[in-house]
Amino acid sequence: MRDFFVSCGYPLEILDDAWNRVSKISRTDAIIPRPEHSSQRTKLIMTYHPHNLVARKIVLNNLSILQADPVAREIFDKPPLVVYRRAKNIRDMLVRSRISASHDSGTQTCRRPRCKTCTYESQFSEINTLRGVFTITYTSRNLI
Repeated sequence: MRDFFVSCGYPLEILDDAWNRVSKISRTDAIIPRPEHSSQRTKLIMTYHPHNLVARKIVLNNLSILQADPVAREIFDKPPLVVYRRAKNIRDMLVRSRISASHDSGTQTCRRPRCKTCTYESQFSEINTLRGVFTITYTSRNLI
């Protein structure tokens, strides 16, 4: 494996240093899961698009306005962590990984095991709109 990294252009001293550090770790220590670092910062989750990069700058440049309000200051005591979700590509639109089951109309819980929001959700049997009757959860998109 060392020859592979040398052929890729890595310096020998870096490879030797890395090998020395790795060889000091026992197998039992290597498989112990590390505790996850959970960030307490508020997350701003957006679907990635080049035009959405401007939204990050707008939020960070105007953070002082949010922190001037006493209620918003509790939420945004630190700058929000901007997180991008992968946008759908053509493959995602054309290929489904599972067959969609028939859904009951109305509002439903998301049925995620660790969800803490569903306990506060009101249950309605039907949501009538101009386009028909739909099933809506708090994870539904494009509702407005």
